[in-house]
Amino acid sequence: MIKKQMRNLTKQIKKLSYKKQQNFITELIEVEESLSEVKLGYGCTEDQDLVNLSNHIRQKMQEIYHQPITGKNAQYIPQLKQVQPDLLCCSVCTVDGKQFTVGSDQIYFTLQSTIKPFLYLMACKEQGSKVVHRHVGREPSGQAFNSFVLNRENIPYNPMINAGAITTASLIKPYLRGQQRFNYLVNKLKESCYRTPEEKKAIKKQLKPEESYLPLKIGFDYSTFMSEKESSSRNTALAHFLNGEGVNGEHLTHDQVNQNLNLYTEACCIQTNINSAAVMAATIANGGVSPVSGLRFGEQQHANSAIQLMFSCGMYDYSGNWACTVGLPSKSGVSGLVLAVVPKVMGIAFFSPPLDELGNSTRAVEFYEWLAQEFKFNIFQALMSEKASETFEYWRVRSGYPYEYPGSDYDE
Repeated sequence: MIKKQMRNLTKQIKKLSYKKQQNFITELIEVEESLSEVKLGYGCTEDQDLVNLSNHIRQKMQEIYHQPITGKNAQYIPQLKQVQPDLLCCSVCTVDGKQFTVGSDQIYFTLQSTIKPFLYLMACKEQGSKVVHRHVGREPSGQAFNSFVLNRENIPYNPMINAGAITTASLIKPYLRGQQRFNYLVNKLKESCYRTPEEKKAIKKQLKPEESYLPLKIGFDYSTFMSEKESSSRNTALAHFLNGEGVNGEHLTHDQVNQNLNLYTEACCIQTNINSAAVMAATIANGGVSPVSGLRFGEQQHANSAIQLMFSCGMYDYSGNWACTVGLPSKSGVSGLVLAVVPKVMGIAFFSPPLDELGNSTRAVEFYEWLAQEFKFNIFQALMSEKASETFEYWRVRSGYPYEYPGSDYDE
């Protein structure tokens, strides 16, 4: 298997010009070197549990990197097809803003479908969840993420598939035109990852010798956007199909349909790095409040709904399997990014471009299965106990339930 991978890699390099060959090899070396150490952010060294977690993740990332690559980059978007498949990085951000990163935070990639929970949060904040769910459901579809399927109420099954996300995008500032809508969206995301120049300066001054400043990045990848527009026949057809079925409650004009689709495509092409992606996941874990800026991106009840939808629908047609093996609310994207949420604890971001047949990063699936098994992050494992009274007590403490359980001394 390794010999076959080396032969394929050699063929891939030979097809490149001399300059591109040098860049390709340099990237490979940089990726491997970046996995040899952990970048601990401000305040991380004070939390030994976090330091231990970071070291375990570093070892696992090195192990994954040296395994043969399975899967392929997204083939239907030309710009994603060209991305170096060996790229690999991971970041963890806690709800109190502590963060560490394994791998390079200078790798930039597009959010793709990992933007969908945030489109949902913004639509709910703008319109209210009752209005949003008149236009999009809450059930897994059991179909591919870009399928032309509606539920029995004649609306998309959920906001985590293309039909649902195009619909939620259409509910965000519909009275604004083109670029104004996108600017609003991207500026809200930037707020969640924003530090003032004074805050940056203060953090850098207070860093301990073993800590690093972890830069945050939210931008836009125009080349990927143009690449997606040129190959967006299916999404274009899907947007007009939704309009024909009256999903928005009224029939939109051709121009309105195209503007909604354009906003959705632009949102998928928002560019970030692994640090910012983890902060975004931690914002959902923190009930919609950014652990970096302290600003509220979405309401608590809407964040709760987003977490539940990520758990049931976030990994496309693999969501049921994921719920059993990983047990974390997650969202994948065809760029190779997978976000995971440990509610009230942390957000995790993992990036590796090669995908399986369902559109999920193959290395991310392996990583998160290991993480859930190794550290018992599965949200159901945290609730399970040998004694019923212990389970109730755990729930009572976590939920703030005020009453004592009368059977607290129960023992088999």
